[in-house]
Amino acid sequence: MPIQTLTLSVLIASPGDTAADRNVVEDAIRSWNSVHTMRRKIHLLPLRWELGVVPLVGQGDAQEVINQQFADEADIVIAVFNSRLGQATKRAVSSTAEEILGSGAQPARVR
Repeated sequence: MPIQTLTLSVLIASPGDTAADRNVVEDAIRSWNSVHTMRRKIHLLPLRWELGVVPLVGQGDAQEVINQQFADEADIVIAVFNSRLGQATKRAVSSTAEEILGSGAQPARVR
């Protein structure tokens, strides 16, 4: 029988030097889903630019395409940084910063 859940999209925003860290975050989200989705009726949907974006010609630069397809609509943003902020865009100091600022998600600091 189908289970009705609330799905929250979780954007994993990070520059290119954090691929292994993005994998860890995605694994943690999947682990959370395994433990909590049935009981809490909440499902977290991990979103990663390298796995979920479809290239579109003439729809703007690469970051605009990422933003349009899912970054702007993310319910939750998890930002991961290592040694760099990322490449600058026309609109922000980096693509990762643009994703964070454009998401509309409310900031929270975790230490």
